[in-house]
Amino acid sequence: MKVVYFVGAFILLGIILSFYYKKIAAKYAASIDKEIDSKNSEKLMEIFNEIVQKYKSNDLVKIAFENTYYHFLNQAFFSDFPNKKELLLFYEKNMKGATLASHKKNFIDRVLDTLSDIEHPTEDDFNYFNEILLDLKVDADTQNDANKRLSIIKKIADLRKNGLQPLEIHNPITAKKDCFYYGNIDILKNRQKNGQKFFEYDKTGEIYILNDEIDIVVDGGHKKIKLSNIISLDFEDEILQLTILNRSTPLGLSSKEPEYVLEILNMVRKLS
Repeated sequence: MKVVYFVGAFILLGIILSFYYKKIAAKYAASIDKEIDSKNSEKLMEIFNEIVQKYKSNDLVKIAFENTYYHFLNQAFFSDFPNKKELLLFYEKNMKGATLASHKKNFIDRVLDTLSDIEHPTEDDFNYFNEILLDLKVDADTQNDANKRLSIIKKIADLRKNGLQPLEIHNPITAKKDCFYYGNIDILKNRQKNGQKFFEYDKTGEIYILNDEIDIVVDGGHKKIKLSNIISLDFEDEILQLTILNRSTPLGLSSKEPEYVLEILNMVRKLS
């Protein structure tokens, strides 16, 4: 009976201490957020050092770092923030690897979204993004993913700068027509489960974006879609969704460079 009582008391003590340290972490996080907004790097270092010295081995208190890191990244890289690299290094040393990597990836995705929204990004914009990657010391997978998307954003920037250029493709599909894009494409099926609509992979084919139509060629089939029959063109979750005249559901298409394909389609539709 005494053993059961002891175990119960020990569990209760753990719950109380957990609640106590979470309150401390929340208090520190609020103070850190305040100083981040004020760009007061000296005060931030004081708070950081106090946390480490008082609660060096307590992961619950270090949640204060995790809960303020993304906020810090937004302020540090989108404004003039003193001692940015020193503070970044402090976060690096006092956060768990998986959480740190996740915050970095989310922030990089946000920066890429911002870069993508710029109508005509400059070389300085691209160089600054590369500086961010260097400062954050991202892992190889994150670096590769970022470089792939950055390459597509650059292709879109060049396209907007130089305009549509017909490709040199010679086959029956492109005969007597201008072809502005050619590549592999995944055709997706419309599915519904438990009231939720979603797309599912169906087959892989080739897509040709011509001056007046889209041609999709798959094993044993060739589909033509007149640009004039496209009612709307949407882009969500990396999927191109074409709403087509006399078709009850959107056609879903997936590509390795969906944003670039979307830009080509929008530009060609304006010409047709």
